[in-house]
Amino acid sequence: MMRKALMNEKILKLAKHLICTSVLMVFVSSVNAATLTIEPENSQISTGSTFIVSVVVNGLGDHAPPSVSTFDLDLAYDGTLFSFNNVVFGPGLGDESQSESRSGFTPSLGLINVWEYSLLDVSGLEALQGSSVVLAKFEFTASKHGVGGFDLLLNTLGDGYGDPIPAVLIGGQVSSIDEPPTIWLFVSLLSSALIFKYSKQQTIV
Repeated sequence: MMRKALMNEKILKLAKHLICTSVLMVFVSSVNAATLTIEPENSQISTGSTFIVSVVVNGLGDHAPPSVSTFDLDLAYDGTLFSFNNVVFGPGLGDESQSESRSGFTPSLGLINVWEYSLLDVSGLEALQGSSVVLAKFEFTASKHGVGGFDLLLNTLGDGYGDPIPAVLIGGQVSSIDEPPTIWLFVSLLSSALIFKYSKQQTIV
């Protein structure tokens, strides 16, 4: 009976040790992880106008490892509010026109898959990349008013040595508002001018 109790106590201690180790590993991993962030140039835009949303990775080495060598991700957006126009890849993985990288994208309603891989070696990547790198810039048109979110789905994020880079994903949102009609804007400005003129005349008298 005593032996069984000691055995159960050992099992309990081992379980506690494993749980603590797992929690510590998760904590260390999250501390060392990069952040993959959606950054709209403007959080509020006018309906019918175009705007840019950038995907930026932060927390890399500043011209030191780790540097991004490849990525594959999906950008999810509200297709009822926004229309996708185009994507431009950042220069951090090399100049594709100089055969330093390869990239591509596949758009569908509400989801855009983008990927890129560099043909540069580690030293070439480190020369191009600081601690923050713009992976891609997406152009959209606000088709109607409302507040729409943007989210990331990460398939691959790797460094120049072929190792994965752990990353925390941070979404964003853009608010599209209707501008007042020109005629009402003109009336509003005219009314304000007349009120100012009248109050000025009253003060003089």
